[in-house]
Amino acid sequence: MGLKEARSFWIIGRHLFHLGLWVPKPLWHDSRKGIVVVEEKCGRLLQEWFHNNENARARKAVIETILEKLMTMARRAAHGFRASWCWDWPIYDSSLALNAEGRYFLHWVGRRLLQLPEDLLAAVERELRPVCLKIDSMAQGLFIHRDMQSRNIIIDHRCRSWFIDYQGAKIGPFGYDAVSLIHDSYLDLPWPLRMGLTEDVARAARQNGLFSSLEEGMGQLHSLALLRTMQACGAFAKLGAFRGRSRFLSYLPRGLKTLAHLLSMPILGLPQLQRMVDMATERVLLANGSLFRAEEETAQ
Repeated sequence: MGLKEARSFWIIGRHLFHLGLWVPKPLWHDSRKGIVVVEEKCGRLLQEWFHNNENARARKAVIETILEKLMTMARRAAHGFRASWCWDWPIYDSSLALNAEGRYFLHWVGRRLLQLPEDLLAAVERELRPVCLKIDSMAQGLFIHRDMQSRNIIIDHRCRSWFIDYQGAKIGPFGYDAVSLIHDSYLDLPWPLRMGLTEDVARAARQNGLFSSLEEGMGQLHSLALLRTMQACGAFAKLGAFRGRSRFLSYLPRGLKTLAHLLSMPILGLPQLQRMVDMATERVLLANGSLFRAEEETAQ
């Protein structure tokens, strides 16, 4: 974590904690060295807890509780949040989505890892532009963590949970964090459960006046899920193949499978991206089957 990120982590953490939200108490910050000390929470990362708990009902209940917390935090943490606290982009908008998610995926998965044809990558980018532009018309003004996944959640033996690694937080549209967790490749929830949870989130948002219809809500959540999953796949490729952390490659097939599921929905209608995902999936699985058995990896 660099100096700017550490500053964001410190300031945003104090903001969240003073609002009574679910983060460890920030204790100390050395601005010269970029060191931040927070209260220790006795527990495990959600990824580890989830895969060591065979009670499907308990696992579902924990995810539902965390999703409720995320919806609460999205509203409450937005009050008083300042763009100057962000170390990179201050808001989640079409520019961020296109560059840090769409193009990020195209570069690290399509170009660097798999060396797919440039004309295909260009066609996919043209398809993605309207998807990203829709973000600017979504209701903004809500807090998003922007890296909401099971390795950034601590859970204790009483199933209490806290959020960590929030230095990339910013203001953005409703639902980004919720779909990020629902489609987290580290959890790899069954698809019917993902769709049920997504619908629950959309219904709750509609009841709070964020969407005019359930269909509108589901469309927004699926679009955000697509972009977030592209970012995650790009990170798996970059870290796994080009930064010496090969274990991340084992999660790439899961991310590609999520993209395939999302793209099968008529509401998205992105045939060039579908073609790319199909090609990527085939090449990844043929590259080295044993490399991609994420199920065999223990939580780090």
